[in-house]
Amino acid sequence: MLKTNFPTYQKGQSFRQILQELLGDGIFNADGDNWKFQRQLASHEFNTKSLRKFVEQVVDTELYYRLFPILSKSWFGYDPEYLLPSLPQAKFAVAFDEAVQICSERFGYMRAVWKIKRAFRIGLERHLRHVVSDVREFASTIVRQKKRAMEETKNLECHDLLSRFLSSGHLDEKFVIDIVISFILAGKDSTSAALTWFFWLISKHPNVETEILKEIEEKSETGDGYHEAKEMVYLHAALC
Repeated sequence: MLKTNFPTYQKGQSFRQILQELLGDGIFNADGDNWKFQRQLASHEFNTKSLRKFVEQVVDTELYYRLFPILSKSWFGYDPEYLLPSLPQAKFAVAFDEAVQICSERFGYMRAVWKIKRAFRIGLERHLRHVVSDVREFASTIVRQKKRAMEETKNLECHDLLSRFLSSGHLDEKFVIDIVISFILAGKDSTSAALTWFFWLISKHPNVETEILKEIEEKSETGDGYHEAKEMVYLHAALC
């Protein structure tokens, strides 16, 4: 039903207004052609070629040297490094979580209530303005850095999602920032939660851990990270 009649099931203006400050016109707050454009470009990140480049260029380095969030680096070519023990709590990480929380709470209020608070800049709505500003400044920094990197490496092929959007001809920085924020939302908690539960379950089942380590040792001999990952069927089953 959703596949053949998707245009019928719009998010609608009420939904979009609640999340407008944070997500703007990003994919999770878009309808129609705007949604379709972002969905089509994002789908290229999940084909065989893109996944292979991801494994070869990102996963290999991260798994061997650091076990930090890798999704933002694969999508945007930027590593926030906010899990480094030597660094203070990242301003962006705090601001993003608070912005998502406040926007989510709007769904539980009458529309007039949060709109009045927003108009008079009181309570959580006042705080939302500050944290959203921090989030958008962070996303803007990512976009500016990527633009500079693309200008400096014009002859090199870019494989991350942000490069695809910037190369698509959309030069409206606000729109690109909206896209960045939406995809950070898509990967931030989902990836960390999945990995946290995975390692917790592994810690409770040492026999599974032993089998995974055994498989990694057996398959990590060719030096081809992509094919190694494809052949790790036990690890794949454990993750799924």
